[in-house]
Amino acid sequence: MSSFSDYTKIVFDAFDANTRANDVIQKKQEILTKISEYHNVDPKTFLFVGFNPIIFTLHNKDITVIETDKTVIDNLTKRNIKISNLDKIGNTKFDCVIAMDEYLTFVNNEDDVKNKITFLCSLTKDVLITSIKDYKNQDFKDKEYSIPALIKTDKGTTAYTEIHNWSMTDKSQFNTHLYELSDSEAKFCGKFERRPIYFKQLARFCSDAGSTEFLVHRNLMYKSVIKKNYEHVISVRFDN
Repeated sequence: MSSFSDYTKIVFDAFDANTRANDVIQKKQEILTKISEYHNVDPKTFLFVGFNPIIFTLHNKDITVIETDKTVIDNLTKRNIKISNLDKIGNTKFDCVIAMDEYLTFVNNEDDVKNKITFLCSLTKDVLITSIKDYKNQDFKDKEYSIPALIKTDKGTTAYTEIHNWSMTDKSQFNTHLYELSDSEAKFCGKFERRPIYFKQLARFCSDAGSTEFLVHRNLMYKSVIKKNYEHVISVRFDN
């Protein structure tokens, strides 16, 4: 079973090969800008859980990245992205914590997701930003597979597709099989154990962890680099 750090490395590789990477950066920047304006905050320190193109918009900011591959960190460093405190973050709090690509669904059980939320909340000074699908009202087709994303690269076109295999005995358990398709080649990128999370469930866990506001942004949607499904953007406010 692969981990979220494996998943986010695939996201980075797809982004890095994309000839339209700058367009991707701009769209992701709009999300951070609108959330910062809504909460009237100007973050200086950021914690990223996994890779996200937003990183490339943060010039002269203090950035920490966790749960990603060392090769991704090395690549970001070579591009003059200032990365600090990679291994031990201790009791540090960050103005803004960003955990996208449905990070909170990469868990084995409900205790795991609660512990992840509690951990992220404990590190957040102002705003926690994450993304999830609306699993309660999810379309049947979305439940079985993700809409493939086609990435234009210098070598041609690469497609990424996800197949979701739901448990026959546990309706809150599914495995995601991720594939990379290019020309006549198909590459299996990994099997990821996951569970759905719901808005009210997430709001309750965040409240228990000390949040003061929970908002599903109606006019903000997020798309991963490797799929075209829309994810709802959620911001969680803290008064520290």
